[in-house]
Amino acid sequence: LNAVITALFMLAFHAGAIYTLWHFEWTYFGFAVIVWWFANCPGVGVTFHRLLTHRGFKIPRGLEITLVIISCLALQGSPTLWVATHRKHHQFVDQEKDPHTPRSKYGLAWAQWLWMILPNPSVDNEIIQKFAKDLAKDKFHQVMHKIWWMPTIILGAILFAIGWPNFDEIIKLIGWGIFVPVAVGWEITWMVNSINHKYGSRRFETEDDSTNNLIIAALTFGEGWHNNHHRYPISARHGYTWFEII
Repeated sequence: LNAVITALFMLAFHAGAIYTLWHFEWTYFGFAVIVWWFANCPGVGVTFHRLLTHRGFKIPRGLEITLVIISCLALQGSPTLWVATHRKHHQFVDQEKDPHTPRSKYGLAWAQWLWMILPNPSVDNEIIQKFAKDLAKDKFHQVMHKIWWMPTIILGAILFAIGWPNFDEIIKLIGWGIFVPVAVGWEITWMVNSINHKYGSRRFETEDDSTNNLIIAALTFGEGWHNNHHRYPISARHGYTWFEII
């Protein structure tokens, strides 16, 4: 049942994004880019990944809470589950217990989409207690684990109010403000799981298949320097410096 719900959820957002693209306007496109950037750069990339998962740096508590809420606009699940899944990925990278390795019999499709839809024993009910005990004990993250979708609902309500009573305006605002940023953010983030473990260059001889990929790095604000990341996972700076391009 959960797999069906997840698949329908993903399909609905992709369908909504494709429909929205048929109603292109530069102003709305710019709005979508802003939402996408906030949700995925200071959001998923910096907060979920560098801050919460690897604890690569420290920031004031209030700022962390704010960034976590912004990160949830990417609709990539609860911060706690995201962290637990990624920590397990690092511990068992490109091995049988890796939640989304392209070495699966389904290849890139598994790493890109299917690991969230088909039965996946690597993402069990105990994954949070095993890999994210620190967040599981945190009262704020306990709440966000249950209502991680709420920031998107609030944004949707705000966009609805702005567009009211013009139905076409509401559709455009929600399409460009939610469906497009979320669907694009999903696909680009998941490319790090799939393409970055298959195609690219290897600066370091790690024990996994991680690579550096310039195109994905540009689209993910540095996350595509994935081989660097697997060599120095705690580093908060790798992937953001100019010399990585050379």
